[in-house]
Amino acid sequence: MTASRLILKISTAVAICIAAAGTGAASAGERPATDVFMTFYEGGDIPLRYGNSSYGKKHIEEGHKAQINRVGGWDNMALDISHTLNGGKCGASAGKTTCNLTSPDFHGGFGKMRVVYVESANGMPDGRPKGIITAFYP
Repeated sequence: MTASRLILKISTAVAICIAAAGTGAASAGERPATDVFMTFYEGGDIPLRYGNSSYGKKHIEEGHKAQINRVGGWDNMALDISHTLNGGKCGASAGKTTCNLTSPDFHGGFGKMRVVYVESANGMPDGRPKGIITAFYP
């Protein structure tokens, strides 16, 4: 399968690469959890994988669907994640990095965002980091 990529230029000159790549569907209409939904390059390679109930896009949608809808969908959510990774206060603990940012510029009228990600590639067939565990507006 070939990958299609769309590069979005953000006002902070940070690029997000939205990639549609994979090894095939896990079941009808469902992508394998380890496939990458989009990648953030703020400070390194931070993929957002399709995931499952424990991490990634599926985990975020299951716990924060109303927030995604309030900001207008994944395009705006991705911009806010990028903004948080790029300008937030980040700290590592127990193998996870947590970034928090307070900003009047978030979509949907939110004032804060938190993004948690893992840099370990354990269990990832592509050798890249597991990436984003969750992202939400606390």
